[in-house]
Amino acid sequence: MAIANEIKAGVYRFKINGTEAEPWVIRAIQRVAVEDDLNLPSQFSIDMAIMVETQKTPSQSSDRLFYDRNLMEMMEPGTEVEIMMGLNTPEHLMKGKIASIEASFGRKSTLNIVGYDALHELSFGRKTQSYVDMTDSDIAEQIAGNVSLQSETTSTSVKHDYVLQNNVSDFAFLIERAERIGFEVAVREGALLFREPAESESASVSLEFGKDLTDFTVSMKALPEGSETEFRSWDYKNKTAVSGRAKKGDEAVQPAAGEQSGFAISTKISSSAIINRVATAADDEEAELLARARYNEFLRHFITGDGNCPGEPTIRSGNTIEILGLGPKLSGIYYVTSSKHIWSAGSYTTSFKVRRTAL
Repeated sequence: MAIANEIKAGVYRFKINGTEAEPWVIRAIQRVAVEDDLNLPSQFSIDMAIMVETQKTPSQSSDRLFYDRNLMEMMEPGTEVEIMMGLNTPEHLMKGKIASIEASFGRKSTLNIVGYDALHELSFGRKTQSYVDMTDSDIAEQIAGNVSLQSETTSTSVKHDYVLQNNVSDFAFLIERAERIGFEVAVREGALLFREPAESESASVSLEFGKDLTDFTVSMKALPEGSETEFRSWDYKNKTAVSGRAKKGDEAVQPAAGEQSGFAISTKISSSAIINRVATAADDEEAELLARARYNEFLRHFITGDGNCPGEPTIRSGNTIEILGLGPKLSGIYYVTSSKHIWSAGSYTTSFKVRRTAL
């Protein structure tokens, strides 16, 4: 099926330590890729041609290899890189620091450069630290401040008497706290995000199959557990039972009119209630929070998909997109869980993965 679009050129811009890359650097670039996934650092990868020539000197009996040392010195670990891509007009995609460099010398000598955004910096080192009388959002804000990041957090209400970060990196600890309550972690525009999934936000872009959606594969699966999720624990201080439950009506995104949630459809096969016994819920409020998080975690496996389209910088993990042209059931709003943007030889394309909780 032909994609009925006007011809647009894939373009990019590239900054090194805040300064536009010089023309000779731009000419050396063969491929640029930017990837992001929920709860992982965003990554860029740049393939560059190394200029190689041979030269004989009177004192040498064999050829001597030369390459542009300026390029190697410029692209060292810790160098800040900003990448912009677009069709005709480039838009900001990510800013990060180079983490690794690999030079390959041969008939076609190349340099591969890989870097990550500021979330990657939280994976360096391990810490043992206690947090007293703090909420999870308080903890996230403190960790962000420790590495000079701004923070944008969804405020959480449960205050913990004591939380231990036990010999793990800030990144691993923050992801553990986020996944426990169904939150996401990312870095956007220099700010650490610690938030509920933004699945109810307006779509960043609309794609229609046959026009600007090249291809799309979607999978729907019955959910084998979690239609009712209960958490039980024990309050050792007050010597009382603690419990929380999540069921129909506790969806993070309520089904639109005429839609059914993944659990409503799956229970046509069988109900799938589960009980979790945990030692970490201090009271009923926290147990209910954990139950809702687990309930929605199961629900997010109902519909998943992946697609490809001409380059679209607004398709990023943590955004919603609208997909049209798939019929009344499958057309609608999807939540992006990962994206990959590639520029190569004047072409810019975007691939993505999505999820949906109702049909």
